[in-house]
Amino acid sequence: MVVRDNRGRIVLGFTGKIQANSSIAAEATAIRQAINIVNNLQMGKTLIESDNLKLIQAIKSKGSIGEISSILQDINMLMEQLPEKGLTWTPRNGNLLAHEIAKAAEIGTLHHNWSTQPPANIHRIIRNEIQFD
Repeated sequence: MVVRDNRGRIVLGFTGKIQANSSIAAEATAIRQAINIVNNLQMGKTLIESDNLKLIQAIKSKGSIGEISSILQDINMLMEQLPEKGLTWTPRNGNLLAHEIAKAAEIGTLHHNWSTQPPANIHRIIRNEIQFD
């Protein structure tokens, strides 16, 4: 998970295992965790990105997806607590950092608090993102 401030700078980054029966359930759980973190840190303007279009559409429309309906209800309730919130679909190629972190975490090559001392490949992506700002 990557938490950035309103200028795009990384404020917090961490990884963890999510127990889920499907990729959409894992993504929904990650979004719920992100919203909880944003609420707990009392962050101002917030934009949460996901590369799962079906999930983003379900959240924005307050729709339901059978296997994750309770998670979607939690997300919608938590979103109401964020004064300046946003939720957007970002294609995977537009969210390279999150994709690379997830991949490295899955194969076990990324430590829990990677944001303080990112590995070379992650550091390269962060540096490239800064150059495009």
